[in-house]
Amino acid sequence: MNVHLVFALFSLIFCFLGAVDNSMMTFLKMGVGLLLIILLFLALTNYIADIYGLIRSSKGRKLKVLYHEKITKYLFSYRYIPQNFNTVIIGTSLSDSLDVSSYNKTSKTNKVYNGSIMGADITLVYPMVENVVGAGVKNVILCLSPYMMKKSAAKGLPSPSPVRIYTLGTKFLYESYLIALLRFLGIVPNKFPKGQFNEHGVHNYYHLFKKVVMKEKFQQVIDDNKDKPIVKDESAYEVFQSLIEFLDRNKVNYFIYFHPLPKEIFMSKREEYDIFHSRVRSIVQKEEIILDFNDQQYSFITSDYSNYLDHGHLSNKGQKIVTDILCQKLEEGLHMHHKVAVKV
Repeated sequence: MNVHLVFALFSLIFCFLGAVDNSMMTFLKMGVGLLLIILLFLALTNYIADIYGLIRSSKGRKLKVLYHEKITKYLFSYRYIPQNFNTVIIGTSLSDSLDVSSYNKTSKTNKVYNGSIMGADITLVYPMVENVVGAGVKNVILCLSPYMMKKSAAKGLPSPSPVRIYTLGTKFLYESYLIALLRFLGIVPNKFPKGQFNEHGVHNYYHLFKKVVMKEKFQQVIDDNKDKPIVKDESAYEVFQSLIEFLDRNKVNYFIYFHPLPKEIFMSKREEYDIFHSRVRSIVQKEEIILDFNDQQYSFITSDYSNYLDHGHLSNKGQKIVTDILCQKLEEGLHMHHKVAVKV
């Protein structure tokens, strides 16, 4: 509930109390008292639950996305992520399922949070990276695809100044409580299943995809997009350049990878993907920190249909392969002295 709305509500109540006669005063006082108790109860509940980790310390807590991944992970970037993890993987839904849970249990030096978000673009990635790096995160892995070069995903994010209001009471907060209850009770499991997100930010979204014959699916996508160019916003590259400058300026260890696309899909738009890769390389200007999973050496991923759910999203098998490679690169990078980038 918005704080200003609460103040306005009480102002109206007190004005109304002044206009009534004594015969109604006792009843109205009881009503006001009950309303105060309810509001105090809600405020106390929200403070104790602190489901976004914005009020008290988040150290050691295991917070999960309950509802609306974009807003929740953005709110997590203020405290929960930097207080529990020193590394962030961030990108679109293509990297959202990378399961770093096992790595986090075995690594002695790193704790990785998957901050990827369905529908993310560079305007959402940049402020999240700013938040986590500003609060102490030292390693960033960026998953890039042409779909990230747009400028719309940041719309609807809470502004920094009133961000704690999301913990004290908003419509979104109570919707999150409701969805959490639906998950717990197993109601609407196809839409809100248990275990969809974990405390490491991993999005187990496999239930969202229908089983298809991959070869037929790939051909359908190729045919449907034959005359459609990959849409990119040129000004988004400026935001990406600002992000790279921010990472360099703050001496963050980072590397970038191009998501592995099914070979048929990649080859059908090879020229456009090459242009995208060239633009990224011209901005980063450090070839040693760029990993391209579409290179021939990774054809064991891109040529195997079982590694995909559709024309781009990885299956559980596929994400395990990619996650293992990324975590290995991360370990190799941290064995080196202070530097701007992690070598791959």
